Amino acid sequence: MIANVDCMGLEIRELENPDDLLDWLLGGDEPADQSHHDLVNGLRWALVYTTESIVWGKIQDGRWTLASSVFPDTLVSPTHDNFLRVRMFGPRLEVRIWRHEEQLIGRVLADQPSFQGPEWLEPCEQEFLLVGDTLERSSDRFSLVIGRSGSQQVLPVSVEPDTSGRLSRRPRLVVKHYFGSDPETGETKRVVSRLVDLIGG
Repeated sequence: MIANVDCMGLEIRELENPDDLLDWLLGGDEPADQSHHDLVNGLRWALVYTTESIVWGKIQDGRWTLASSVFPDTLVSPTHDNFLRVRMFGPRLEVRIWRHEEQLIGRVLADQPSFQGPEWLEPCEQEFLLVGDTLERSSDRFSLVIGRSGSQQVLPVSVEPDTSGRLSRRPRLVVKHYFGSDPETGETKRVVSRLVDLIGG
């Protein structure tokens, strides 16, 4: 899923006890492990991949609310049985957990406190438009949106449609890119990217 690589402005480390964070995501209590305290406080959103679907989620009052619980007629809820991988993220960090054979593996991608490097290696953010330009319905600040091709997803953000249901501004996903220099050629290249934020329409 992700290699142990060196890049400017980002620390990548192994996640201890990924089962605890997955249990929390799937409806359990907040992890009691002290090593997870800073992670819990830094997370806002989740993108869960299962054998059935892709499910967005967000933290509300210290617990995860998943799109599948708001729109159960549209999405199958993630479980330990159908779980494949998840990306939980916020402004300062991202946690990735994935299933490998019979065990869970995790990594933490966290911003370093301050960037110490040349300008051309400084991390930068980019916004990507998400699928969906028409609101089908909304509930509990989740929005079921549909694209022109018929593709649909339930986003954990509010959107503002016009009278026809078309979105005045499409939701965006903010991604942060980190760079490094090839030790042999000196070439600057993007080493890794992580999810940062969701912006409603």
